[in-house]
This record gives sequence, structure tokens and C-alpha cells, in this order.
Amino acid sequence: MSSYYCYRYGCPRGAQNSRLLQKKKQCQLRTEARDGHRTTCASQNTSYDAIVVGGGPAGLATALALQKTGWERVKVLERQQIGTGGGTALGLWTNAWKALDALGVGDDVRSNVPRVGKVQVCREDSDRVLTSFDLSRCDGGPHEFRGVLRDHLVSCLTSHLLPDTIQYDTRVISCNVTSHQGSTVAVETDDASTLTADLVIGADGIKSAVAASYGRMTGRDVSINYVGQTAIRGVATYDTLPCDCIRQVLGSGVRAGVYPVSEKELYWYVCFVDNENNSSSMQGEEILQEARMVLETSSQTWMSSVVWNAISRTPTDRVSRSRLGDRWDIFDAFSSNAARVPIALAGDALHPMTPNLGQGGCTALEDAVILASCLCATEAHQKPSGSDRSRRISESIGEYTRQRATRVTPLVIRSNLMGRALQTGFPPIVFARDTFISNAFNPSHFLDHATFDCGELGR
Repeated sequence: MSSYYCYRYGCPRGAQNSRLLQKKKQCQLRTEARDGHRTTCASQNTSYDAIVVGGGPAGLATALALQKTGWERVKVLERQQIGTGGGTALGLWTNAWKALDALGVGDDVRSNVPRVGKVQVCREDSDRVLTSFDLSRCDGGPHEFRGVLRDHLVSCLTSHLLPDTIQYDTRVISCNVTSHQGSTVAVETDDASTLTADLVIGADGIKSAVAASYGRMTGRDVSINYVGQTAIRGVATYDTLPCDCIRQVLGSGVRAGVYPVSEKELYWYVCFVDNENNSSSMQGEEILQEARMVLETSSQTWMSSVVWNAISRTPTDRVSRSRLGDRWDIFDAFSSNAARVPIALAGDALHPMTPNLGQGGCTALEDAVILASCLCATEAHQKPSGSDRSRRISESIGEYTRQRATRVTPLVIRSNLMGRALQTGFPPIVFARDTFISNAFNPSHFLDHATFDCGELGR
């Protein structure tokens, strides 16, 4: 591997290019650290009770739920290096806070994160308000909403895990089921290592390698449906925040929004219709420029909005871009009754959805608690490796999948349809949308989907 880096960044013979030499040295150091890390891992146990693929909120919450319910040998495999941040922020509603409280981390996550109790829906022309309401007007309260920086959530979850639970800089290539005293899953990584576990949970996002392996083994279609929209997200920094509520800003073919995530930071997003073939490899300033271009092309009035101002206050390392997709047939694709493999999925790997209801991260945290509870119900963690444990794990995954399909499929569909309605650029429909929101919208049922209670984490 070192020769690869020397070839890629090495200077021509006799050249005195300090910048390239510095890159070469940095890459050599990364290679040495990576190889040393993997040598250490290779000398340790590579067989586990459970392996969680993905060290984001879904994976960490799942690992924590397993450890709290008696699973002793749990390993999280995360493809990024330690200390490498990712994402911007998540809006967490009441159902997510119930899950975090069940995991015992709710108060830590709440620390220094402002609670938001008001929603505004505006037009892009100077943020003209169409409707405004307090969350107390929504049925099923009390409701809790806080915007949480992803890094903060990850840090809180990580701090509650047992030492050495997470193995960083490890990309999973595939999973395969073997039969030896029951079903065991072999997890292959990008350095040709193989780890085994009685249970594997794929929490590795919308492009899940675990889900792809599951689909290959079972002949199921696990593909993602692109919905024709792209979202740009960022976190802006202020001395004094210009907004203390959830503000959704509607335009013609473009929509945006903001909410506070700290006393000096404002999360924002811009969502727009996009060609599926457009490049998703943009970084930093390119993404910020695209956000400005999208708004300015839609209407000059966006330039006076709070979103436009937030874009100008966003560092290039605090912005992301993603194409939006979802999957509607969760139960058909992942019913373990037909497959009988000890692989479960969580978060975007199981139920990718558009962000229009703000429930992607929330339902991922629900997944963690409910999967652990289903495993507890069969007492799978109390049995030694073998056919009995394998059978109990399969039963647990089957029940988990049924519960999550019933809960999440309606949210996926509703979020998709809501996005199409809000994203419209057809003038008569835009007029009807704005008129309805201004004159007829009733927030009573606005948060019905966020009152779900995943229950306590039982042993």
C-alpha cells in the first residue's frame, strides 16, 4: 500500500516540490496508522455475538441497545477514520427522544441543544408568513423538537458504548452466511479480513453493502427509488440567530428551511428538482455555489430570505449534498420468514425515506430499541452459538421486520407524496397550495406520526 501512495504522490526525480512531499509524508503516516490499527485488530478476536456495520447514529444506537440488553461481544465496523465527522444535523422529534431516553442517553444529547416550540411556513418573497403555530396546538402532546448536530449525537452515543466497541477505517465489502452449528455470518472487509458473528446488523446507510449482500443471497430487490430531488444541507454560524423556530420556506419548484441547533448555529436546507445523472461528487464551495444558483434561478426574491443569508455564513466543511430516494416495499424485501438469514437492517439501510416528515433519523433510533427488544423476547443472547440461538435470532428478526414495516412504510409513502406536493412548480398548484396553507391548514394532526413510543429497553 505504501508503494501506491508513493506512486500517486511521489515527486519526479530531482523535483523539489514541498507540497507534494508533504502529501507523500501525510499519506505514509496514514498508511502506517491504518496498518498498525489493522494488525492490532487481526491479533484480537474476530468472532463476535453481533457485528453492526456502520458507525452513524443508527449503528451506534443499535450497538448500545444490544450491549444494554446483554449482548457481550458486539463490534461496530465504521468505514471512516476516527475523528472524521460527517453530515450536518438531524431534527429529532418526540419519538426519537423517547428512543434516546430508553437507551439512557437522552439527557446527554439534550445538553446545550435548544428546544424549539414553534413552526412557521413562509413564501420565499421576504419570508412572507403563510401560517404559524406552536407545537402545543398539535394533538398528542407534549411534543419535543430539537435540532441536533450529527457529531454531537454520535459523540454521546459513542461515550456510552463499552471500550473498543468501534473498529474504525474498516469498509465492509460483503456478507455471506455459513452453516456450522447454526447460521453464522462471515463479514468480509476491504483489507481481505473476515470477521464472523451470529448476528449482523446493517446500519450502513442508503447504499448499504449489507443490504446488497442480503439481496444477492435471497434474490430480493433492495434497490433505491430516486425521487427526482436533491437536498443541500448546511450549518451556518451567527453571533445572534435570526430565527428561533422551525421555518419552512416554500417557492416554485424549490423549498428550503432552517432551525437552530445551538445558541449560535442554524441548520438550513435547500431541496430542488434535479436530474438523476447530475454529479453528486461536489464538495464544499461548489455545493454552496449550487445552492445559491438554485435559489437565484428560481426567483430573485430568495436573495432576501433567511436561507440565502445562512448559506453565506456556512463554512465549506459544514455542507453536504445528497440525492433523495426511498423504498416502499420494506416487508417484501426483508421478510426473514422467506430468507432465514441472521441479518437485520436498520436506519436508511432498511427504510430510506425522503426528509419531508423529518423522520429518517427518528425512526432509525426507534429501530435500535425495537430490534433489541425483539431479540430479548426470544432470549437469543442467553444461548450459546449454535442452531438454537440461530433459530431465535431468525424469529426475532422476523418480528422486528414486521413491526418496522407496519410502522415505517406509511411514513415513507406519506413523506414521498408530501414532498411532491410541496415541490411543485406548476403555478395553479402553487397558488392552491399557498391558499390552503394560509386559510385552511389545521395543525391538530401535524405531528400524529411523531407520537410513537418504542417502549422501554427490556432485558
